Amino acid sequence: MNARIAAPGIGRQLPVDPGELAEIHSTEALTGLQKSRPLLSNEEEAASLPALELPVDPLQRVLTELLGPALTSDNPVWRGDPVPSLRGLQRLLVAHSLTLPEGAARAPLMDALRQVELAVRMRLRWLQMKHAEALTGVADTEAAHAQEETA
Repeated sequence: MNARIAAPGIGRQLPVDPGELAEIHSTEALTGLQKSRPLLSNEEEAASLPALELPVDPLQRVLTELLGPALTSDNPVWRGDPVPSLRGLQRLLVAHSLTLPEGAARAPLMDALRQVELAVRMRLRWLQMKHAEALTGVADTEAAHAQEETA
C-alpha cells in the first residue's frame, strides 16, 4: 500500500522507507467535540463512560438551577472559539443601529459595540499569548534536548 510506483517500470514496487511507515499523522480531525452529558445524543450517551458519582454540593446545585444553562459550562460561549460569534454579534448591532435615527438613540448600541470589540481584542490577545507560550515551550524543550546531547 505504501510502496511507490516508478515511472519507467510501472507496477514495479520500490523499497519502502521504514520512516514512512512510522509516520504519525495529525489527529486534529479525529478529536471529538467536548460536550457535557446533558447535550449528548442517545447514541453518544450509550457509548460514554458512566457519570462519576461525586457528592453534590447543595449550594452548587441551587446556584446552577438559578443561573440556568446560559451561565454554566454548557454554554457554547465558554467552549471553543467565541470570536466568530462575537463578530456576528457586532454585525447584528451595526445592522440594528443603522435602522435607528442618528444621535442619542444609537448611543447604547455604540457602547455595546465598544464592549464587544474590547472582548474580541482581549480574546485575540489571549490566543496570541497562548500561541507564544506554546512556541517558547517547544523552544525550551529543544534547547534542553540539545544540552543533553552535548553532555
